[in-house]
Amino acid sequence: MLLRKGWLVMRITTLLILVAVLHVSAKINAQKITLSSDNITITQLFQRLNKQTGYSFLLKDAVIGKDQKVSVHVKDASLEEVLTSTLKPFSLSFKINNKIVFIIPAPKPVAVADVPLPDPGIDVRGRIIDSLGNPLEEASVVVKGMQKGAHSNARGEFELKEVAAGAYLIVSYTGYSTVELTITPETKFPLIIVLRPSHNALDEMIVQAYGTTTRRLSTGSISMVKSDELEKQPVGNVMAALEGQVPGLQITQQTGVPGGNFSVQLRGQNSLTQNSSPLYVVDGIPYPSASLTEIQFNSAMGSNGASPLDGISMADIESITVLKDAAATSIYGARGANGVILITMKKGKKGATRLNINAYSGWGKDPRRISLMNTSEYLAMRHEAFANGGVTPSASTAPDLLVWDTTQNTDWQKKLIGGAAHYDDIQASVSGGTGNTGFLLGGGYHEEGTVYPGNAKDRKGSVHFNLNHNSTDGKFKAMLTGSFTHDNINLPPQDLTGSVTLAPDQPALLNKDGSLNWPSGGSNPLQYLKQPYNSSTDNLVTSGSLGYTIIAGLQAKIDMGYTDLKSSEVQVTPVSSYNPASQAFAVSSSQFGNNEYKVWNIEPQINYNLHWDGNSLAVLVGSTVQSSFSKGMLVYASGFPSDLLLNDEAAAKSLSISNNTNSNTRDNSLFGRV
Repeated sequence: MLLRKGWLVMRITTLLILVAVLHVSAKINAQKITLSSDNITITQLFQRLNKQTGYSFLLKDAVIGKDQKVSVHVKDASLEEVLTSTLKPFSLSFKINNKIVFIIPAPKPVAVADVPLPDPGIDVRGRIIDSLGNPLEEASVVVKGMQKGAHSNARGEFELKEVAAGAYLIVSYTGYSTVELTITPETKFPLIIVLRPSHNALDEMIVQAYGTTTRRLSTGSISMVKSDELEKQPVGNVMAALEGQVPGLQITQQTGVPGGNFSVQLRGQNSLTQNSSPLYVVDGIPYPSASLTEIQFNSAMGSNGASPLDGISMADIESITVLKDAAATSIYGARGANGVILITMKKGKKGATRLNINAYSGWGKDPRRISLMNTSEYLAMRHEAFANGGVTPSASTAPDLLVWDTTQNTDWQKKLIGGAAHYDDIQASVSGGTGNTGFLLGGGYHEEGTVYPGNAKDRKGSVHFNLNHNSTDGKFKAMLTGSFTHDNINLPPQDLTGSVTLAPDQPALLNKDGSLNWPSGGSNPLQYLKQPYNSSTDNLVTSGSLGYTIIAGLQAKIDMGYTDLKSSEVQVTPVSSYNPASQAFAVSSSQFGNNEYKVWNIEPQINYNLHWDGNSLAVLVGSTVQSSFSKGMLVYASGFPSDLLLNDEAAAKSLSISNNTNSNTRDNSLFGRV
């Protein structure tokens, strides 16, 4: 028991001694020095510091002379502060060990040149252009193997900070071959990088709904026909040029006359009762697919009337994209249920001013004819028919056998549809631009005839313009596009092909004075040439776009468009076009048709594009506000006092409206795509 108490006392005593020692040490270290002396030796300084702190000082003459004079003025300073301020001018330092202060030389500073500095990198600047010198916007520039990259602005310029020497840059752009280059300290800036079109079909750029993609990355069934393929075909309607160019797209021309309509089906008939025509979109603006003519059933254009696409000039089209399946058309909703045909008009390209003139002329003929009997074969057939029926022919029942000249043999195919459909086309445009602005201005004229006798023609004149501008920093973009087409069609009201089966011995259809010849018991299809059908169509399509890049990869955009399509038509039927035997009962009449279609739409959008390590993410969110208006009217007029007034609706005694339509619709929708 006494032993345990003694051991406890020893432990407590030791602890108290340790605390006392630490307290004394802390007190010594915390001592403050006050000293004010001028021109004292270093030895005298150390002696005075020893008296105040109890520390000893050790130095060698090789370090500093003991008689070296110093001046010290401090108050309540620590030993370290005094030594540091006093020894620093002599390039000396100190080291304390067990209350002994060793005066030593200060470590020599290492020369900056002796320390390897990290590579600051190279600031890379450049410009990306195509083979014609036009800037490529949104081209991708990536440092190979690193998560560092940039995109070119509207002028094709880009910049990358602190690129390591020897790094590889990968420059790519949709539809163009990829370029790789090495960055070295000797590389001259700014770089001029020229990208050339890619010959790989998978990397071909195609237009899709609200943007572009490549065949490699496309998830829907998309086909595209470019302007160079369309221009190879000397036709006046874009549907005629598209025929046979797109798999799954069935285009059937309803009639052979210029301006006639087409039946268009994408992957077959989708409905037995509803219209199966696809949705047409011209520069983002919906375009009518149905005929705009009211006089349909008597026109040579057939029951489908005139083609609305005849009002778009072929020379103004840059490309046509056909969206076929649900994945490609889903963004258009129910409007795209039968497929979507996107028509992109030409845009101005910056660079040297270029003048382009394209003209051609030619003719077309009926390539195939049916095999018909000559006069002797025809007469033999007629006699056999009467014999088989046991009927004796008479002048009234068989004028071709008993009245007409049976030695005459006329090829009515040659007379009625054997002419040459002459056509002429001339297109001219000027484009170019400098700095941040590009422009395009073009115009053209197209004239196409028919194989019928007479001077029936389709005449079409058009103008087209485009203006696009980018701000100096490439963040703001604006574009305005417009086209206007005037189309005038003059045709007979009926297709003369149905009359090629006239009797080969029927007398000539015209008298020597040019008047109609009405042989006894015969008809005269040339009467339709005196009942002309005239149609005049004005088509205005305008679109505009404003865009601003908020941050890299994030762009706000608004597209606006307006279409105004008007058509007026008239078909006259003068009394003089009837057989004189029935003119006593005939009445002069006319039909007047008027149709109008207007649509405007506004589409704000947000686009986000992210690229990293060869990967990309594109997000699109937008809204559509669209208003469309259409009306049509067909008026039948009769009782004109003279055939010279048949084109004046106000001169008729009797007017009746046989068709009157009027509709006004508005659509609001949201869309998005990832």
